[in-house]
Amino acid sequence: MFNNSRLYFFEEVNGYLNDEGLWESGSTHLDAIGGWISCDKQPYSHDLAYRDYGYDGNIVYRVFCDYDDRIKLGAIVSLTWDHAEEYQIKKIVNWDNKHCEVLIDNV
Repeated sequence: MFNNSRLYFFEEVNGYLNDEGLWESGSTHLDAIGGWISCDKQPYSHDLAYRDYGYDGNIVYRVFCDYDDRIKLGAIVSLTWDHAEEYQIKKIVNWDNKHCEVLIDNV
């Protein structure tokens, strides 16, 4: 598999650790949940997703990667370390027990 990018995983949390290390409830924000995996990112579209998989929703990229337990429908991911561009996993196509194709769209 050609790895030209990284897929970073995030989750929504309601609060934060303050300067003293204590949890404070607050506004919902995204927090990293354990790094990244290498992937092959390719532009994709609704028309291609519908033709290939019968998926009738908006898609901006398809990502080929090794299977990972953090890959779940609805999960928030990014292709940049600072999550400047956030995406949501819309469809997962498992190829075998090791590889999958993930269809993502803008959040």
